[in-house]
Amino acid sequence: MHIMLLSHYPLSAGLSMRSFTALLQEALEGRGHRVSVDTAPVILGGLSNRPVVRKWLGYIDCFVLFPLLFRWRQIGMARPDLYVFSDQALGPWLPLLGCRPNVIHCHDFLALQSALDAKPRPGRLPHAPTMGRATSLSGQLYQQLIRWGFRQGRCFLCVSESTRRQLGDHLLHPPALSAVLPNPISARFAPMPASQCESLLRHALGEPLPQRFLLHVGTGWYKNRLGVLQIWEQLRLHHHAQESLQLVLVGGLEPDLKAWLADRPQLTPWLQVLEHASDQQVVALYTCAVALLFPSMAEGFGWPVIEALACGCTVVTTAVQPMTDVGGPWINTIPPAPVSESSRKAWSREAAIEVDRVLAQDPDNREAQRLGGLRWASRFNINDWSQQLELHYRRAQQLQRGNLREVSS
Repeated sequence: MHIMLLSHYPLSAGLSMRSFTALLQEALEGRGHRVSVDTAPVILGGLSNRPVVRKWLGYIDCFVLFPLLFRWRQIGMARPDLYVFSDQALGPWLPLLGCRPNVIHCHDFLALQSALDAKPRPGRLPHAPTMGRATSLSGQLYQQLIRWGFRQGRCFLCVSESTRRQLGDHLLHPPALSAVLPNPISARFAPMPASQCESLLRHALGEPLPQRFLLHVGTGWYKNRLGVLQIWEQLRLHHHAQESLQLVLVGGLEPDLKAWLADRPQLTPWLQVLEHASDQQVVALYTCAVALLFPSMAEGFGWPVIEALACGCTVVTTAVQPMTDVGGPWINTIPPAPVSESSRKAWSREAAIEVDRVLAQDPDNREAQRLGGLRWASRFNINDWSQQLELHYRRAQQLQRGNLREVSS
């Protein structure tokens, strides 16, 4: 097949989406397909260094100039067999294709749910203003434009069952294809030799190296980093075996977290914050941590969960999808954090009891869990993923060429 990948505008493309587009291209070319990549070129967006001005000029590049260029380039061109949108946020470009076969990859709907101020429901994301900053008016309009676009699609691949369910909440009609295709994990996530870990962690954390530490990876209000700090505080205050336990956070501290810590100066000597960490440093942290503490409120996929398991790290995470799907039977779970501030202290105490139980496991149980997690993580390999990807693409192409005669359950 000739497949055209549509990817994010270069000035707004994050590392994860650039990596995902490259992964798609590599996998498809590895299976013998011809792959082209197209996106809005940087024309006006490169004329200013001021972030606000550059953002609005970028919108002109994406939604005024790119549609004109795309249509012009399609004249006389052999049409690809399938157009693939690497992210549902590219939905506003969908009308450019007319009735040509396409597939939309869906990662998460966190920004859209926040913009729409979705009401909290069991297993769903609490609304943004209570848990993080509110979305601006322009952001709300932009997210509605995105939803207007991807709603016109009929074939979707979602990274988790949770994302697939949320997609269904936003669509106006049942899709012809709505399948779950979990992301593959890079081979670099694997247990690292102790000597290599020590060298990398000395460079990242300095001296002395923490002997026992919990780890948290990621930023964003939905990651519940305040919950991480609250659980850790309870462990140090009320669980004597954890008095020497340190915490390593990968990702800079938001102002509200700095204010919370300022009121608890006794904790700061036991906290290390890495604003940035290389891939190798993250692998070393996973390998050496006593556990990954990941009480996230919502995720599209939950990368840290499977990355940690692939490195032999114990995982304590929230008992909701997609964390439970990604981690399977090899994770330890705690209840979701309550929205009410008055209930969070009781929640953090309950969660700390579970974390203490996990850390107190005998060596044989810990080793059995470690080996089980490694076997589970091996299922998320690139070869199986690329095979499933190809099968889904072919089915989407056949469905749309057959005027969508089938409807997925």
